[in-house]
Amino acid sequence: MNMDRSTLKGSSLTYPLYSASEVQKHEGEAAISVGLSLWDLMQRAGNAAYLALRSRWPLATNILVLCGRGNNGGDGFVLGRLALSEELQVTLCQVGHSEQSAGDAAKAKAAFMAAGGEVTGWQPELLAKADVIVDAMLGTGAKGPLRSPFDEVIACINNAGVPVLAIDIPSGMNADTGWVESYAVHATATICFVGRKLGLFTGSAADHVGELQFNDLGIGAAFDGLVESCVGLVRRQTFNPLIAPRSKVSHKGDYGRVSLVGGDQSYAGALVLAARAALRAGAGLIATITHPGHQAVMLAQQPELMCLESAESDELVENRLNWADVVVVGPGLGRRSWGLQHLQATLQQPQPLVVDADALNLLAAMPDIPYRSNWVLTPHPGEAARLLGCDIEEVEQDRYAAVRALQKKLGGVVVLKGPGTLIYDGQQLAVATVGNPGMASGGMGDILCGIIAALIAQGLTISDAAALAVCIHGDAAEMATIMGERGTCATDLLPHIRTLVNP
Repeated sequence: MNMDRSTLKGSSLTYPLYSASEVQKHEGEAAISVGLSLWDLMQRAGNAAYLALRSRWPLATNILVLCGRGNNGGDGFVLGRLALSEELQVTLCQVGHSEQSAGDAAKAKAAFMAAGGEVTGWQPELLAKADVIVDAMLGTGAKGPLRSPFDEVIACINNAGVPVLAIDIPSGMNADTGWVESYAVHATATICFVGRKLGLFTGSAADHVGELQFNDLGIGAAFDGLVESCVGLVRRQTFNPLIAPRSKVSHKGDYGRVSLVGGDQSYAGALVLAARAALRAGAGLIATITHPGHQAVMLAQQPELMCLESAESDELVENRLNWADVVVVGPGLGRRSWGLQHLQATLQQPQPLVVDADALNLLAAMPDIPYRSNWVLTPHPGEAARLLGCDIEEVEQDRYAAVRALQKKLGGVVVLKGPGTLIYDGQQLAVATVGNPGMASGGMGDILCGIIAALIAQGLTISDAAALAVCIHGDAAEMATIMGERGTCATDLLPHIRTLVNP
């Protein structure tokens, strides 16, 4: 293996992500450092939101602005005033207790009214007249279940069929986790300010944020200098130097050997998918260890494989495991005695492991789950919940906390799959907003673990391999669904994986 090694460091992260409290705590200090006040920031935020609205919906003439009592509502008042200045029809409704507006928000409200604007109470009938709705109700500090009347208002917005611009975050969504307790606005577009909020990129966010725009309001560099984030977006292109063109004198031995363990009776397909993905991602040699009776099927699907049929964890299995640079265990493994025996044999191996599917479920059932630094675990939320001894909703309520808890408990690198996949190695937490609903079909996870193993076999660290593989996997799905998401199969990704590992 002749590739330079690297680790998942800040330079691999495209954009840092921040908690709502980090932004709230430091945005004022950052503004002051460049000669701005919080009032100036509110003017800039309202202006940026207004420009986003005009760019996205240039023909809209009737704007319904829904404001809360805080600074998020203040941004809405600024937007409303700017819309009035261009002679648009503005209906501004302050939701909740309007008399409680204070500070800069109250000042922005007064400026809106001084410009000829009127503030009305909430009425569902207002929605029918709107070309665009501006959601400036609940900012990034809002948490927990929605109180009245916000629950009713949001339900009405979501049923109105009118496009929505959300300011900073869709109301009802947790800015730190992406979790939606009851209702949240389904925005057509969201404009986020100063720092990208954690919750905009994982979990339920995919259903609520819409097209995301970002504006640092001119204080981004100052803010980034005050807050060091260990969480960030990751994209495939940042890893291209790690998969540079191959030497003209290289051979198959330079690109690693992968053994894959799985395919219990009736589950050969999962192992074939993982093995084919490893081949297409560039591994030099691939061997499978599978249930008796599967060899002919596997070789018919992919004759490049070396296939060992195994009734038990015997010497031949041990030799094939020892032969490998990296071992995958889990695709089609099953939860019966055959799968458990082969998982236990695999866990004795010192080389890096990629653990997926039923191998994770078998691990979760062990009284003493092992901890190791050189494996990649790839759970979906259900498998994550079993490993943590909780329910799926607890995982989804805070995916960031869940992936950290898994890594602390199990070690290595944890890939928590789902919308906004999270990759955590104990230091850096990468978020990959790749893929699409076409991936909601059987075998997609098998493809991912094969890619991870192939990249490790070619010399990448387990951190880089996991992050890059997630990006390749998601980008391949985007390419595979050009004719539509519904009906996409895992095998549809294979030719695109080959393209993406040859940038």
